[in-house]
Amino acid sequence: MTLPPKTDDQTLLRRAAGGDTAAEEALVIRYTPLVFAETRNCFRTGWERSDFVQEGMVGLIRAIREYDPDRGAAFPAFASVCIRNGIYAALRRSLSPKNLPLEGYVSLSDRDGDALCELFAGSADSEADRILDRVEAERLVSRLNELASPLEKKVLTAWLRGYSPRETSNALSLSRKTVDNAMSRIRTKAARLLSETQA
Repeated sequence: MTLPPKTDDQTLLRRAAGGDTAAEEALVIRYTPLVFAETRNCFRTGWERSDFVQEGMVGLIRAIREYDPDRGAAFPAFASVCIRNGIYAALRRSLSPKNLPLEGYVSLSDRDGDALCELFAGSADSEADRILDRVEAERLVSRLNELASPLEKKVLTAWLRGYSPRETSNALSLSRKTVDNAMSRIRTKAARLLSETQA
């Protein structure tokens, strides 16, 4: 059945809930710009923009199929939440033990020298300037991994993968304070390691 172009969301949602694929498709087309808006600033090493869009589209379709107007939320707000949740679910999967060596040595492959200098800088920029050799950085991070708790290893792995604190919090289902505190402990241990190597 062809739908009038100005059919309102609620009508389309009712029809989609009744199995009308044309109504569902119309909603997907209408809200695809929202998916692009939600993924505009997403970045992850090894991910393309299309990966985020794909996960966002999965969240949008879920929103269409699960929306309940009796709960009081407007559909655009509900769709935004589902799109973001779809992206965060994908980030969580990418940080699962099956996909990352969270209990083993963390990898430096996704971080550049400047980021490693930042990790080992502590409060002294002059110390960071000395960490220029990648082999030395690999050795220091391996030692840091041995000293880190299981939680700190997860946070460190996420950081090395380029995750922001907010993304790490969502991906690992941790509070932002827990992530920040873990990263602070990691930096303290990194600074101690650096000072020991230069003693």
